[in-house]
Amino acid sequence: MQFLRESEAVAEQVLEVLYNNSGVTIQRGYPVAFDTRVFADTDGVNVIQPLAGQLNLFYGVAYEEILAGAYGRVQTQGWCDYALVVAHSVNPTIIGDKLAPVANQWYLQRIAAGDGSGALATALEAIAASGVVTPVVRKVLLRCR
Repeated sequence: MQFLRESEAVAEQVLEVLYNNSGVTIQRGYPVAFDTRVFADTDGVNVIQPLAGQLNLFYGVAYEEILAGAYGRVQTQGWCDYALVVAHSVNPTIIGDKLAPVANQWYLQRIAAGDGSGALATALEAIAASGVVTPVVRKVLLRCR
């Protein structure tokens, strides 16, 4: 675990070194999830794209590009100004909205209040509603670990 704080003017970030077990390059800003497919053999550091039915295994957001089959840093807590977030089709995302990973996608999305999801990211920038699924880089607050 690595704690970054460049100065008093910059919020603290918590990073963990994790293994990309997804088979593709994980780009900076992509959300990742703990990989339970190799649970019997796992060392607790394997991450993949969030899967349907396992969104509660959201681990954090890739801090840097992580090649397939390689280790790289993932931010699990703190101010994150590079997360990929997609606009909701009907409702705008406002500051303070809960965000969660989307199954089989490399982005976060606003979730409805009271839907029971255990979101571990909070929007720190607004996004207008859009019928087009286009991920954009936005600031979020992470509390994943």
